[in-house]
This record gives sequence, structure tokens and C-alpha cells, in this order.
Amino acid sequence: MGKSYSSEILYGLLFLIIVLAGAFFGNITGHAVGENVEVDTRLTVGESYPAIKDLSLSEDIVVLTPNSKKRVYCSAILEDFNGENDLDSLNVVMYSSASTLESADDKNNHYTSSNCEIQKSFSKFGSFVDDEYHALANCAFDLEFFADSGDWTCFMEVKDKGDLKDSKEKSFDVMELLALGLPSAIDYGAINATYVSSEREIGVINYGNVRVNLALSGYGSNYGDGYAMKCDLGEAGIPVGYQKYNLEDSVPGVLSFSEFEGNYNNLTRNSLVKSYGLNSRDNDEFNDAVDFTYWRIYVPRGVAGTCSGDIVIGAVKG
Repeated sequence: MGKSYSSEILYGLLFLIIVLAGAFFGNITGHAVGENVEVDTRLTVGESYPAIKDLSLSEDIVVLTPNSKKRVYCSAILEDFNGENDLDSLNVVMYSSASTLESADDKNNHYTSSNCEIQKSFSKFGSFVDDEYHALANCAFDLEFFADSGDWTCFMEVKDKGDLKDSKEKSFDVMELLALGLPSAIDYGAINATYVSSEREIGVINYGNVRVNLALSGYGSNYGDGYAMKCDLGEAGIPVGYQKYNLEDSVPGVLSFSEFEGNYNNLTRNSLVKSYGLNSRDNDEFNDAVDFTYWRIYVPRGVAGTCSGDIVIGAVKG
């Protein structure tokens, strides 16, 4: 009788322990026990990395401007799910294939933007519209006319206040630019018939970004007319071959006709390409892409009055 009663108490206590254990572990998992059990997972992200989206250029093919600067924009959406106020700074660089990201700035091949801002208010950029997690990076670069032609890269890096970073890059092309700077006129002054003029110096400036040779021709009033100048009295004009040039050396002083012939080359009615080899500008501080040509003209018998014409000097890639 006593043993039976004790067994019942023992079984009762064991059952109670099983029930309490099931309730305890059931509260931990929050799910019923079964063959396949799903367990929910949760966390809250603290610091998240910023991201650069839709990096783009205002021009994928850049045509430079002779003797001036060409403004090019490198822009992107900045995304930070800690909020746009977490965005801290930008580093944006443009460089050519002749340079590297880490190189020093050089107007031929490497630019770091000093005109770069994070715009926290913007209307729309690509598929993105303004909200509290997005800002617009808009960076301007002024590329010089002598910047390298060929492949270029825009590199952008954004950093947040937690020093977390993201970076992206975008390629673009800079076209070759052929352009010269020349004086608007040559005035030989008053020259007697059958005399050779004094020498005149013409400075040639390379306002492009490639090495150049020169294509030379001349005319009186219409291209190909066979004259160097047309005159308002006497014969029609001075034949084109009587205007001559030297692309290398000055020959000062008074010259006879034979000396003139021996030291200078004839200008022609049709354009002729002559080797000149004037490099594009290399110096950031001053234009070192300058050289000189030397000119004279002979006045034959029969012409008189006032004479005028044109020399055509073209840039050809050297």
C-alpha cells in the first residue's frame, strides 16, 4: 500500500518536470516541435558602408577647345543607409593612360577636382530621386587644350564619418586636337620692283594636344589662282612662287635674288605638307609649344600699287 502510493507521487513529479521543461524550451524556440523546424533570425545593422551608384561623365568622348579649357563633369549618386548626413568627403581624380591614380597633378595627364560637392538636395539623377539616404556627387574638371589624347579614367571615392569607403571608376576618351596660333597678317612694307623684301618672322603656336607638321599654300584672291598677292595696278599680281619661306633658320640682312632662291622654299598654289615637328605644350606654367618660320617676297617688274594675298598654314599630325 505504501510502495504504491510512493510510485504514484514519483510518476507525478516526473510528468510535471517534463511538462515544465517542454514549456521552457518551447518559449525559447517559439515554435512547436516537428520534423522540420524553422528558426527566425534577427539583427540591427549599425554602421553600413556608403555606395557609389550610376557613376557617369557629362561627355564620354571629349573634344577639347583650342587655347582654352574644356569643362567635364564626373557625377554619381551616393547612397548611405545611415543617412545622407553620414557622408563626409569625396576624392575624385581624372587621369590618362600615361599617368596613374597616385601620380601628382599634371595638366597634360592628371587632374584632382577642387570643384566637387555633395549635394544632399537634388531632384533626380538617372533612376534615383532625392530622399534621406541619397545625395548627388557633382565634380567639375577643366581640361586644358593640351591634355593628352586617348584613354582617360574618372576615379571617385566617397568616405563616411565612420571612415568607411567605396570607390568606382569610369572610362572616357579625349580626342586629338589639331590647332595653331598665328599672327593675323604679315606686312612687308614698301618694296621696290625687282627687290627682295626684308625677312619677316611668323611665330607658330601649337594650341592642340599632338605634335604637328605644317601644310602650306598661298593665293592672291581665290584659292589656287597661282598668285601670292593680287595688285591694284599694273600686272595682275605677284606669282605665288615669289613668296618663299624657311621653316628652320633665319637668314638676316639684304639678299640678292639668287641668295633668296637658295635659302628659301617656294610657296605653292596647292597645299604641301612640310616637316616641322612642333610638339604640343608640356609645361603647366607657360606655353613652350612655340616655334618660328621665316618669310620673304620678291616684287617682279610690271606690278604696282597696293598688293595683298593670303598664306594658308594648316596643322597636320606629325
